[in-house]
Amino acid sequence: MNIKIWSNFIKIFQSFFRKKRGVFLKKMYPDLSNLKILDLGGTESFWIQLGIKINPNNITIINIANYQEEYSKLLGIKKIIYDGKKIPFKDKTFDLVICNSVLEHVPLKQRFELCAEIQRVSKFYFIQTPSFYFPIEPHFVLPFIHWLPKKIGLYYLYLSPWKILSKPKKKTINDYFINTNLLKESDLVELFKNSKIFKEKFLFITKSYYVCSKK
Repeated sequence: MNIKIWSNFIKIFQSFFRKKRGVFLKKMYPDLSNLKILDLGGTESFWIQLGIKINPNNITIINIANYQEEYSKLLGIKKIIYDGKKIPFKDKTFDLVICNSVLEHVPLKQRFELCAEIQRVSKFYFIQTPSFYFPIEPHFVLPFIHWLPKKIGLYYLYLSPWKILSKPKKKTINDYFINTNLLKESDLVELFKNSKIFKEKFLFITKSYYVCSKK
């Protein structure tokens, strides 16, 4: 895969929306830089793109893979590779768990278990996930593809900037598309019962949901 060309393309859009999330996080958690934070499924570049003051020494990233990021120079962030299921920390270890653009990639049968784990290890949490109802699918940058049956969507996927720029192998195309399932607000209400849901708008349409535990 030619990851670099694709990542440079998508970074333009990521930076815009992540700065908005940075403003939201700072407003929601004014003492963010002093909190002990777990970033579930994240990367160092996420914290750079937020555009807010942080303390890298207070941040732990757990992911199912070790992503190498050439332009990331944050020192002090701890990284742990884990199995994607049980979070390897005791109850209420972290002041805040952040999970950005991850939940839509978790297999449907594992979502309840993972969301329970998030709530177990956190005092508060912030979950961001793209909305099923936004007409442009954000991972493949194609309109309506996520509303189509998967078998039809796979053919349409070959027009995606993701496919054209990153040139993934056929197995990667199939696996990534089949295992990316956007959520509806009703799904999030079921997964996080003690939460408040905010809507991130773009062109007056809900692009993403923010799910926050009630303070």
